[in-house]
Amino acid sequence: MYLTLSRLAGALCLGAVMGAISVPTAPLLQGYMRLPYYFEVNVLCGVIIGWTVLGRRMPTFLTGGLSNGISGGILCLVLALLANGFIRMIDLALKMRYDNVLEAVVSIVDLGLDVLVVIAQPSTLGMFAAGALAAGLLSQFVARYVD
Repeated sequence: MYLTLSRLAGALCLGAVMGAISVPTAPLLQGYMRLPYYFEVNVLCGVIIGWTVLGRRMPTFLTGGLSNGISGGILCLVLALLANGFIRMIDLALKMRYDNVLEAVVSIVDLGLDVLVVIAQPSTLGMFAAGALAAGLLSQFVARYVD
């Protein structure tokens, strides 16, 4: 893996987008479920996807940058939901809420979808989509003119 400025820009941009989304959605989840390290997990997912997806695949045209931002944003959202579902599953498994392993593994997706249902508001999803598009465009700009 090469260290390029486009990878760094993608990682920082998508990490900042996930951090900006985590701040207003954390109070929505407080009354519903306890998610430890919610902010940190979301920012880490943004940095990982920004580094591996946004920074690596850099097209030279505008629509490619937009589609790269959309696909990176969707992938980042899915990874963050699964990671938060996994952390919540571990928390519930330590409290002996599951009878077997399969029930615990299936609950990862269920818990992630529960988080999505709680945070799926038009303002949140619109801010996320705009941030992901901006991250894709900024990564493309850095790859085109700076790298």
